[in-house]
Amino acid sequence: MRVLSSAGSTSSLSRDATSPRRLPLVAAGLTFAAAFAVYYLTAYRTIAWWNNAEEALAAHDLGVMSAPGGLISTILGWLVVHLVPATADILTLNLFAGVLAGFVTAGVLLLANRLQGLTAGERWSGGSLFLWLGAVGAALSLGFGEALWFYAVQYTTYVVTPVFTVFILFAMLKWWESARSTGGIRWLFVTMLLFGLDVSVHRTNALLMPGLAVWIALGNPRALLQWKTWRISALGLFLGLSFHGVIMFMAAREPFMNIGDPSTIGRFWDYFFLKMRGGGFLVNLYPRNADFWNVQVADWLAAFGQTFVSTDGPLSVVGVVPLAAGILGLAVMTRRSPRLGIAAGILFMMTVAAAIVYFNIPENYFRSLHRHYLPSLVIFGVFVVFGAVTVLQRLLKLGGLIGRIGSVIALLLLLAVPINHGLNYYADIDGSTRSFARDYAANMLAGLEPDAVLLTTGDNDTFPLWYLQAVEGVRTDVTVLNIPLLNTGWFVRQWQRRDPGLRLDFTDEELTQIPVVPWHDTVVMVQVVGQAGSAALDSAQATDEIGISIQPTAADAYLLPQDYVVLRLVEKLRWERPLYTVASLGPDQLPWLQPFRRPEGLVTRVLPVQNPPIDVGVLERNLTDVYIVRGFDHPSVPLEPPSAWYAQLLYNSFGTLIAARIEEGDTGLAQDLCGRMYELLPVECTQPPEGLLAVLNTLCQRAGASVATQ
Repeated sequence: MRVLSSAGSTSSLSRDATSPRRLPLVAAGLTFAAAFAVYYLTAYRTIAWWNNAEEALAAHDLGVMSAPGGLISTILGWLVVHLVPATADILTLNLFAGVLAGFVTAGVLLLANRLQGLTAGERWSGGSLFLWLGAVGAALSLGFGEALWFYAVQYTTYVVTPVFTVFILFAMLKWWESARSTGGIRWLFVTMLLFGLDVSVHRTNALLMPGLAVWIALGNPRALLQWKTWRISALGLFLGLSFHGVIMFMAAREPFMNIGDPSTIGRFWDYFFLKMRGGGFLVNLYPRNADFWNVQVADWLAAFGQTFVSTDGPLSVVGVVPLAAGILGLAVMTRRSPRLGIAAGILFMMTVAAAIVYFNIPENYFRSLHRHYLPSLVIFGVFVVFGAVTVLQRLLKLGGLIGRIGSVIALLLLLAVPINHGLNYYADIDGSTRSFARDYAANMLAGLEPDAVLLTTGDNDTFPLWYLQAVEGVRTDVTVLNIPLLNTGWFVRQWQRRDPGLRLDFTDEELTQIPVVPWHDTVVMVQVVGQAGSAALDSAQATDEIGISIQPTAADAYLLPQDYVVLRLVEKLRWERPLYTVASLGPDQLPWLQPFRRPEGLVTRVLPVQNPPIDVGVLERNLTDVYIVRGFDHPSVPLEPPSAWYAQLLYNSFGTLIAARIEEGDTGLAQDLCGRMYELLPVECTQPPEGLLAVLNTLCQRAGASVATQ
């Protein structure tokens, strides 16, 4: 059915000189251009928190990420970094994320057009400007929704996932087209191949597979009874899964980052089945980690709402337009082609249910899981475009004044949706002025003595540092060791190879599996050979040997591998090289080392004396001269949790320094420090916890300085 077949009275308002066959591609191109323009403006110019630094590091030299990894995103990133001329690898990668997200946004428009062909016998091909502008606005409701936009400005494997969703949906629609005539074997093979390859993305699209079974059953029930169907499906899936074996060759190259070192069959098997994270593909369906409806379903609804039901902001009235269009689109689809509509609806609902059930999110989870809901959001995005264009199509066919006014109102509402999204989420997502992750990493490294060893604890205090060292060449003299990874022999082997001066006397058997050591309360004597930065210590405290009291750290009878390795490391260093930990090291990690830590800002230095006094000079130099603290004084830049944690570490350090100056009787310097602290970290922007702010204000009052209020 041609849109304008009976619309001769619609005049030039609904006509376009462009060839009808090209209109879908033109609309898709316009959708891509609009989405990418915004993604370009809001892209991070440097590394961001969590996976961005890890992905960028992997892309730099084809490194191996943490399981389940991101093999395809790593290879794509490596190609982009090495083929696109640019001065900053990370900016190139982050803009590439925008390209991929723009493709997804345009893809839902083209998928909706293909659905039109399946349900109405002919795709949208009329020359209506309103029709295609409406399709663009509807597609951008997904493009500027919180979930996709967030990953469109920072390159991670999560932005590759919805790209594969688009490919998989396209293959499924192609199968549906040919299932009744030729059996669709070729497209079933392609579909299963894509599912297999998706294991090398991030496996999230595997949540579509239960819905795929229903899709096949409704599209051609006899296919499920044919041996050829199962044989071709298995072959496609096997070939796709086989691609993951490339990671063994990447690991064998010994790149800078080689998590799990899956260079052997055994370690590759452990990597593939996520042994480091618990194994068994992390299937943990019951018991539920939180209330199913009030927490887990609510979490998905939050992601869905921030994409298709955004009722905040000055244009909140348009927030329900995508939801209404999506429901209408599915209803029209079902009326026109009941089997296809029912199959599409079940595919969406089963994908939603699979995500909620599989991920089993705990209450107050420390990080958003919206990235894992993207496949279901892409599916509903197709429904939204389909419904939106259907409405415009009907209004245009009415003709006359009612048709014209109605089509104008409908178009304005559809175009208002992405505008409303922009007003709601631009400030929250905009990464163009944020450098917190890089500053945090660079500041930590800058405050260390030469040839230092730094013990870190998590993603955000490890991957950004490794990125700066391996890609930007910052402080390559420092050895950064992640404490949880010290529980693995492959990681110990890697850093010993990279830093031969820290080679420990581990046997090959120990490097295969670092042991859990039987242990009881023991005082270990460690020689002190170097000065260990003890110039600020009282000379009477200097000693040639210290005793470290170590209690069991596991089941009251064992020493965890990480404690065992760090103890061996301390015995090896003997303070000939400086040893540091991140300031965020919790009291439950390496508890026996806690009494020897001296705060020096974002790090603490391990010294050969218990409860070492603060070196005010070192702490003040780091906070006022060495560290670059920026970006916290912009009220328009909301702080995501890691940035807020970073601010709290700085507050704690300033508080320690102010207290030390007050203790010395130097209230003048303490006053200056209070002023500098609140200038760099204004509380109205950083919103520190009330208890922390009360302590800081008390210190500043003692110094005679002004206090701050939120």
